[in-house]
Amino acid sequence: MKTKIPKIAILLILVGIFLLPIIMNCLLLLPTPFNLETIGSEVEWLSFWGTYLGGIIGACVSFTILYMTLIHNRKEAEVERTNNRLLQLKKDLSERLSDINYMQLNINISKDTDISSEIDRLNVLFGKYQQKLYTAKFVYENDENKLAKQFYEAYSNFILFYCQMINCFKQILMSGNDKEEMQRLISEQLNNLSISQLASFKLVNMAALDYYKSEEDRLNFLKNSFL
Repeated sequence: MKTKIPKIAILLILVGIFLLPIIMNCLLLLPTPFNLETIGSEVEWLSFWGTYLGGIIGACVSFTILYMTLIHNRKEAEVERTNNRLLQLKKDLSERLSDINYMQLNINISKDTDISSEIDRLNVLFGKYQQKLYTAKFVYENDENKLAKQFYEAYSNFILFYCQMINCFKQILMSGNDKEEMQRLISEQLNNLSISQLASFKLVNMAALDYYKSEEDRLNFLKNSFL
């Protein structure tokens, strides 16, 4: 990758290269201010100024190269960090979309079903998704990126609904109704969950695509800024 050099800087350098000898010649032909005595001839002074200015110019060139190298390395590091964040973001978004698309409760009340074991299983599942909910809420409440907030808010809204459904199933299991009635109520709620799951996935997937595209555009902008 190449670091861009401002055109005005190149122009000034070229002008300086051509004008400096002329300026030095004119200065050496001028009389000494206040009639001060000088040591050495014009040729000696010309040699001195050539060496002196050559050293200064050499130092400036070295400093410019070092500065441009540091800027170049800093931009490369920023591109690398942004690229790594983009890869991690892609992984995170995929995992959260999977949370919605592949959530299955599969509660089946049969004669051999141990109600207490089903309730324990739901409690474990509830705790798992409560943790996901807390993480998502923290992001959308604190992230300054508008598209990130939109994605995590849409995601957390479904996770919240999912947790509420788990509690609903637990209430059905603890209701004391016969298993046939429990199965009927659970089937109704599973149908509601399936409908909401489909709608939420479309919404969250759209927000994920917008979020990812904005970060991808940011990476491309960084790459193009010093190509």
